[in-house]
Amino acid sequence: LGSEAPTILDSSIIPVNLKFVATLGNRIVMGGGNSYPTRIFFSKPYRPEQFGAADFIELGNRDGGEITGFIPYNNLVLAFRERGIDALVPTQNPDTPFYAVPVYVGLGTFASKSAVVIGGLGVIFATAEGVYVFQGNFSGGSEVSMMKISDQIGEDYARVSPYSLARASAIYDAQTQNYLLSVPVDGSAYNNLIFAYSTTANSWTIQEGIPASCFTTSREGFTL
Repeated sequence: LGSEAPTILDSSIIPVNLKFVATLGNRIVMGGGNSYPTRIFFSKPYRPEQFGAADFIELGNRDGGEITGFIPYNNLVLAFRERGIDALVPTQNPDTPFYAVPVYVGLGTFASKSAVVIGGLGVIFATAEGVYVFQGNFSGGSEVSMMKISDQIGEDYARVSPYSLARASAIYDAQTQNYLLSVPVDGSAYNNLIFAYSTTANSWTIQEGIPASCFTTSREGFTL
């Protein structure tokens, strides 16, 4: 005895080389990679191992390039792309549980590890053009906004090595209320400078010569 196996349409094989993953509601969201660089796959509800044959959204029908990362925020998932940003938004329809909407066309990022959700502020992330903050959602007639916050460090940010920006890493230090962004500058292939943005003072400081490739927070709440 046992439950009936799912049909081929209800459970299909997904590519093994998908690069990015996130969660939204009770589903797993995956995408990017060599096989389907602009496609987002999503699982069945409460079944993270089960993906239906039609359970995907293709972003390649509009300009933006390949998917470069995901970050969940405010009941949506931001899908970063090479030349754009899309949002995966939930619906109330179980047959079409999500739809994708372009958030920004012409501005994308390879630095998905720079994206950090900060409560009361939004998602801060780095691009080759500067650092931006995304706010809002698409629920109930709400609006979204995206604002550049790095103008005051324009000259220093111009030193960032665009071809190595995918190595950028970031964290929010809750004790100091600073967003710490580690990036490669002056042609370096590795991170060697930290931009620190004070979310309370709306100001930046710079720390040179620190090769931070990743961050974490200790049990005591210290940023390492």
